[in-house]
Amino acid sequence: MRCIAYCTAEQYNLKKLAQFFEEQGAKPKLYNKEVLHVSKYKEGSDIFFFDYGGVVFWDYSKKLENQILSQIVEFGEGPTSTLESDEFSYQIAKNIPKTTLQNDVIKLCSNRIFEKLTISFGFSQSVKLETFEQTLERTVKQTKALPEDLAKHGKISLSRREISKKMGRLFLVRNDINLHTEILGMPDFFWEYPEYESLYTMVSKNLDVPQRVELLNRRLDMIQELLAMLGDELNHQHSSLLEWIIIILISVEISLFAIKEVFHLI
Repeated sequence: MRCIAYCTAEQYNLKKLAQFFEEQGAKPKLYNKEVLHVSKYKEGSDIFFFDYGGVVFWDYSKKLENQILSQIVEFGEGPTSTLESDEFSYQIAKNIPKTTLQNDVIKLCSNRIFEKLTISFGFSQSVKLETFEQTLERTVKQTKALPEDLAKHGKISLSRREISKKMGRLFLVRNDINLHTEILGMPDFFWEYPEYESLYTMVSKNLDVPQRVELLNRRLDMIQELLAMLGDELNHQHSSLLEWIIIILISVEISLFAIKEVFHLI
């Protein structure tokens, strides 16, 4: 059987999603205001929608997934530029002592909803993290020439206006990711259901989420350093401009004084 996680938006309106599925005859259930569970909708098993734009399908066909994703577009805010996804296969093996995840294969020790929900938390966080990683990757590619330019020429060959625009874009990227990184921590759900915390931790580690979050933070630090460098360059250009203005004004004043003295001599 198939399980797949997508990240399609910055966030979902879970209340409106719940209303939509109720109108479709389904019975959605909201947990901790952060995840919506829809059970046995059409020909599938379970769907979990997360407030930060993640959705996890359990045992749905690709065709039906695409159909549902197109239906819920209006309930997502800030659609992602690319559709990130992670796909896994799963089976229910009731003879094993605990649920495992290895080589993208999930072995569930039961068919309980909370088992699937816990795993879905890890999967949805992983695809959300992928959107942050892709955003930073694009940002690094777009700005990598700036340090090289500074190293070769001792200055950045951009106007003050262009530098200000670069700083604005970098600040927006850093700010957007910083505002959302709290979703990559332990979900509030596990305060109420601590017995599933170890399963969540196992899934999170298996997907390298802690290491990827650490790398993400390092890249954000690099952006912060780049912002500081651009700020210094902007200040330098401004200071240079002021110096040239002062030099020109002094030159004009000296020229006027010299002309005045010449006329007095005549």
